[in-house]
Amino acid sequence: MKERLVALTLSLATVIAGSLPPTAQAQGVKQFYCDLTGATPTTKVIEDGSTRNLIRWTNNYWSDKGYSPARRCQIVSNAISNVYQSEGSFLLNVGTMNRTPVICVTEREPGYGGVYPCRIQILTLAPGENGQAVLQQFRENLTQAGGGLGIERDEQRGPFIIE
Repeated sequence: MKERLVALTLSLATVIAGSLPPTAQAQGVKQFYCDLTGATPTTKVIEDGSTRNLIRWTNNYWSDKGYSPARRCQIVSNAISNVYQSEGSFLLNVGTMNRTPVICVTEREPGYGGVYPCRIQILTLAPGENGQAVLQQFRENLTQAGGGLGIERDEQRGPFIIE
């Protein structure tokens, strides 16, 4: 019981921490967080003192499954932040995890059949949602206004690297 309480406390602390705007940051370091202060929950990125919107959470498809836009904002913001903090750069692509279409962090090298296997889920796609279009919008939001985030794009591979 005590272990379960500790795990719950740690996961709740992680969700809350991902919802607070970061404070100080080093030059060139990106920080991702969920902003719940406006009418629409928004995943934001801060780099070199400039804050930009990355994802505006308006889709209510998952709400009846316990994932409101605010909760998804917190979960995805934390996932992006954790991957960025632990790896510094990562490769995003459309993939499948647990038989569900997702935007995910993939391996750097293709696996069997030239497919880049997912290793960390970032965002679950709704049924019928065009994963490539979502990935393209994600890419555009990362590179808009202010010079972008050091994204490398390899037209042959499809996924892109966030550095």
